[in-house]
Amino acid sequence: MVSLVIFYVLVTTMLSLPRMQQFEVWQTTIRSVDHVNKLVRSRKVAFSSFDDKRYLLCSIHSVPYGSFVIEMSLRDGCCYFCYQEMMASFRQDGPRLFANVP
Repeated sequence: MVSLVIFYVLVTTMLSLPRMQQFEVWQTTIRSVDHVNKLVRSRKVAFSSFDDKRYLLCSIHSVPYGSFVIEMSLRDGCCYFCYQEMMASFRQDGPRLFANVP
């Protein structure tokens, strides 16, 4: 139960972080130095709004690094998912040159 409460606090803290900020915590570990056990206290980044594991295709979509979608988006010059959505709506509704004109 205690671990669920801690998890909830950490997740709500992470979701409330403004852009490009991080949440740091103190971590205590047991380490052996020259066959002598010691407690070592260090400061670590727990949550950060910086995501270095994903490639941003546009302001909406991102994919993991190494995905085939990155090459397709670079080749086509636009976001793969936005292009797919645009083509799906084009096939469904037909071309709309003047969408707001009655």
